[in-house]
Amino acid sequence: MAKFCSECGEPILEEDSQFCPECGAKVPATPPIEQKPVAQPAESPETGSFTGKLRTSGKWIAIFCGGAILILILAALFLPTGAAGHLDKGISYMRSREYEFAISEFGKAIEQNPQYEEAYVGRGVSNYYLGNYLDAIKDYTKALELNQSDSVVYNKRGVANSELHNYNDAIRDYSKAIELDPNNFLFYVNRGKANYMLNNYNDAIRDFSKAIELDPNNVQAYLGRGFSNYYSNNYNDAIRDYSKVIELDPNNELAYRKRGESNYNLNNNNDAIKDYTKALELNQSDILTYNERGTAYFKLNNYNDAIRDFSKAIELDPNNEQAYFNRGNANYMLKKYSEAIPDFTHEIHILLSTAYYTTIPYNDLQWDFYRAYAMRGACYMQLGDDQKAQYDLGQMEISEKSLPSTRTKLAVGEALKAHYNPAAKPVNSQVTNQPTNQVSNQGTGGGCGAGCDVNSYYRHEIAGASGGSLPVYAPSEW
Repeated sequence: MAKFCSECGEPILEEDSQFCPECGAKVPATPPIEQKPVAQPAESPETGSFTGKLRTSGKWIAIFCGGAILILILAALFLPTGAAGHLDKGISYMRSREYEFAISEFGKAIEQNPQYEEAYVGRGVSNYYLGNYLDAIKDYTKALELNQSDSVVYNKRGVANSELHNYNDAIRDYSKAIELDPNNFLFYVNRGKANYMLNNYNDAIRDFSKAIELDPNNVQAYLGRGFSNYYSNNYNDAIRDYSKVIELDPNNELAYRKRGESNYNLNNNNDAIKDYTKALELNQSDILTYNERGTAYFKLNNYNDAIRDFSKAIELDPNNEQAYFNRGNANYMLKKYSEAIPDFTHEIHILLSTAYYTTIPYNDLQWDFYRAYAMRGACYMQLGDDQKAQYDLGQMEISEKSLPSTRTKLAVGEALKAHYNPAAKPVNSQVTNQPTNQVSNQGTGGGCGAGCDVNSYYRHEIAGASGGSLPVYAPSEW
């Protein structure tokens, strides 16, 4: 028979599970069935004769037939049949993660009893784990038509909507679940995630804070609030949240990296490097963290360590154009112009391939082209190769025309124009020689010429990185 949680009604998939995977309630242990010894028949004095044997055989036949009849009676009385039997089979298949078979059994239960709420929920869960989110939503919706007071099913439908990026629908589902059960921390965590994905950071912070109030040791709530504080520029609050995550889960690599980013944005570069280093101890293949630690070293003028980190990022991802640009910048600062030029060239080739082979609009890449040509042109200028420098200047100006008028230009690009076009006026007066103290999508540079100081442009969210988005978890994965 299926076993369900007495608190939330969630089916318990693992027979030996002591806690409900949905709400964490303790599941009473099922008492073992006492095995009684089977009485042995006494020997008959006649068992040695043919008649005795016949009588003995008759006794055994009678016992066998009687036992079989008893089994049939017990089966009829106690074994589930019909829709209930199919439900139990479906749950059994779910336990073994055979979701296709589970869906078939739940479907048979529904055929026999179209009002079977539990069967719709079971089929919805199975569809969810197969990635059939629309089908899961349909099943959960039908279950809610049969029982509009099931907070757990509203939460499940909200999770499925989140998987489809239907965050507004998800928020409505989570809000209904909270209305029905205002003390369930999980519902606040999930609604906080949906608000986060819609950039509703203040609402997300409120949801995660409520979840923490209900469950003070909830790692996901602290992590989510840290993300929301970070993108609200509340870096000190984010650091406190990430520190709490680390206290609760010392091996949480993501918390170390995100705390490092917060320290970086507060210009606490030494603390940022410590956090990035710890994150890399836990995950030695994180390309983004190598890039970020390299940028922190760069801001401390530790260019050689920065180059090592950028080189490691390139080793892990030979097509990471951001790492090539950063390494080129570091080589430029060391006046290794001949080594910087191949990095900027490689970045340009990657950008051209990206523009040709992907659906990314060409205009969205104009800033990247602008900075790459500006830096490579500056290298050629420093080496006295005026022909190549002026070619890069021309390419830089083409890209510059597509940039917003408010876009801050690289000082090195303005210096390149001033060097070869002395009469030209700066395209944008918003040029700074000071390093930025915030990870952003705007690059800044130093004045070019003797002792040229060009600060690294750093794009926080590189393609394929997962650090900038908070994943939405299924309830059973919490």
